[in-house]
Amino acid sequence: MDRALLSVRVSWSLLRRPLAWLLAAAGGALVAGILVALVGWGAFVRGLLPGWESALLRYQIDKLETSAPADVVLVGDSSLGNAIDARRWSEALDRPVLSLALSGDFGYAGSLNMLRRTLERWTPRLVVVMHTADIATRPVPYWSDLVTAPSLRDVEPGAILPGLYQLYRSQALVGLLEDKPRGPDAEAAIAARDYVGQGPSLAAEGRVPDSADRLLRRGVRNSNDERLAAIGELCRAHGIACVYATGPLVEPLCGESAPLVRDTDALAEASGLVAIPGTPLCIPPAAVGDAEDHVAPPWRAQFSDRYLALLEASGALAALDDDRTVAPAMARWTDSAGDPPS
Repeated sequence: MDRALLSVRVSWSLLRRPLAWLLAAAGGALVAGILVALVGWGAFVRGLLPGWESALLRYQIDKLETSAPADVVLVGDSSLGNAIDARRWSEALDRPVLSLALSGDFGYAGSLNMLRRTLERWTPRLVVVMHTADIATRPVPYWSDLVTAPSLRDVEPGAILPGLYQLYRSQALVGLLEDKPRGPDAEAAIAARDYVGQGPSLAAEGRVPDSADRLLRRGVRNSNDERLAAIGELCRAHGIACVYATGPLVEPLCGESAPLVRDTDALAEASGLVAIPGTPLCIPPAAVGDAEDHVAPPWRAQFSDRYLALLEASGALAALDDDRTVAPAMARWTDSAGDPPS
């Protein structure tokens, strides 16, 4: 037998068992990782994970499933949840208004799937999509596609594996064991103001940003187009007037973010939504909450009224009339600073 061939056979016989163990270990780790991701998926949707985002999703789903049909439905992130009081809008419009605000981490996928869940129960007359200024520049949170979807058939196949990987990375088993508010206790705290409470304000801690460079250095990601376009398609298919607004932003970020807002508005318009002129409303530094796009709680009523006024000025509220549809977008209203409350 040729010595070289004999040497190869001997080498393979020595390596075969270690390689088999290595492959078995890798396969076991993969299976374990998938199981952890699946456990995290189920626990997140049920509001059982520590922290407030899991509880917030569960709270909004439970609220939707137990609410009477609303004429106006609000979907978006924390810039919406902290700025708009749906109960105040209900009183002003004398019509039911329901806010299903999640957080920016859920991305457009969260808004898309909360709209899907709504349409399984009823068809609203008007849907307001409100997100923070830089939402379209963020990476796609595929895990949000998974945890917010009404069913697996609503998840794009290409989102499943990256979504499971993101859940595995962020929801390891140790996180399931952390002693933090979760479940009914966390949901009860959220229900008090129909959204998550805030921590110390940026102004109180001297952390108000002085530049929008961080927002402007990232461009709009085309990967966000699909989810926003899917929102527009649902609106067209169900004959719903759907509008897009940028949530409030603290000064000077608010004024400096105009180029980014224009790009995001163009993305919304291309998706079939009507971009509401005059947004974002600017937050005076003294009125900012615990993030640059969060209105401090004492100012929430004022910002609720001002955003409602923008909707009225744009013609969007005409969708609430039986024989009228939403008006086309108007020229952007640039005077949005407003006065602080007395």
